Amino acid sequence: MTKKQEENAANIRTTMQKAGIYEERFEFQIAEAAQTMEEMEAMRRIIKKEGRVVEEVKTGGVGTKKDAHPLVVQLNQLKRTFIQELAALGLNKMSEKKAEAKARKTEEDAFTQHLQAITE
Repeated sequence: MTKKQEENAANIRTTMQKAGIYEERFEFQIAEAAQTMEEMEAMRRIIKKEGRVVEEVKTGGVGTKKDAHPLVVQLNQLKRTFIQELAALGLNKMSEKKAEAKARKTEEDAFTQHLQAITE
């Protein structure tokens, strides 16, 4: 793990600890998310340096063609991956919805069991 990945992992771990959701079993996923963060940062630096739009010489050397930087597509894919990684760690709204549904189901099951016990 690079120094930057270790810093990213430490930040993720701290956030999870503050939220009360950290468990050691998440370490692999934390490392993966930290690596994704580093890759996104590297791509952003390249795009910032080279520009979001690049010019390519058309075939035959007649004129130029402006196009989005090829790394923009890859960066967007990494962003989607990162959002999924955060959800797996319980650190975004996607995971919150799943956790709420699970908690609601658990509460409903407990309430149903309580009603069944009273009516028997």
